[in-house]
Amino acid sequence: MAEGYVIGVDLGGTKLLAGAVGADLSVIHRTNRLVYGLSQDELVQMIADAMEEIRVAIGAPIEAIGFGIPCTFDSRTGMAVQAVNVPLKDIAFGQVMAAQLQNLSQSDLKDLAAYIQSLNGALVLKK
Repeated sequence: MAEGYVIGVDLGGTKLLAGAVGADLSVIHRTNRLVYGLSQDELVQMIADAMEEIRVAIGAPIEAIGFGIPCTFDSRTGMAVQAVNVPLKDIAFGQVMAAQLQNLSQSDLKDLAAYIQSLNGALVLKK
């Protein structure tokens, strides 16, 4: 099992819930943010801010970040095509989040690569 932490993000129509889980599966830190009424750009920035809050709070390497989003992804391009109750449309969410997270935390996240898992539209960012 990895020595670092994994961040899980549940993004819904009204709120974002996120937390860091350790190797023993205990939740180390969690945060929540309101989503309702945000533009797509504001939403992306809010997600990045939440990830930075968690990274700073745990102060340890992040092995992966997983997103659960009510959104249709094009598995060929990685584009978030259309979301339910979330302002994501026609955006390369994985690439955008990888760039946002790399800019926020060069030391811990500089080697992140993004890819979209086609099953259930899950996005995973990992080293």
